[in-house]
Amino acid sequence: MIDGARQLLATTGPTAISARAVAAAAGVPLSAVSYYFESLDEIVALAATDLVAEWLQHGRDVTDALSTIQTPDPAATLVDALLPPGDDEAIRTRYEHLVAAGRVPAVAQALAGLRPQLLELIDEIRNTLGMGTGLSATTVLSAVDGAAVGAISEGRSGLRTIVIDELGLLLAEQRRR
Repeated sequence: MIDGARQLLATTGPTAISARAVAAAAGVPLSAVSYYFESLDEIVALAATDLVAEWLQHGRDVTDALSTIQTPDPAATLVDALLPPGDDEAIRTRYEHLVAAGRVPAVAQALAGLRPQLLELIDEIRNTLGMGTGLSATTVLSAVDGAAVGAISEGRSGLRTIVIDELGLLLAEQRRR
């Protein structure tokens, strides 16, 4: 059932989750949700934690692959670690769900727990690439999120490239200082 709820979170977002939807996604009777879990919030929290762990693992996989890249582009590496794999739709969906998460306390709490780990991941990438400490990890994360949300809200396509370009400009500006 947790996997069914995780799939729902990833595809339909946190506000679309109901006990009926979780049961249908898991292929179990509706009564199984309340039998095995005290509340819908409990299963949503567990599913959100799993989903967040999956996102973080993607970032770690990108970091681990750095040793196989001769001259990695810092902006592209950071963006690839922070954005979901896939096309514009995958990126748009992730950010739509991130914004909606604030309305679902169990998901918001899981995301709040992710932030320190993402900041550590950004620092690890920066250290691996020898980027120094010019921009804080918080600034990098904010730049990626801001560029993505800005491009999404303007209906632009090529989201990953836009975010890489924007972060690249910020990093270049920081190097000039």
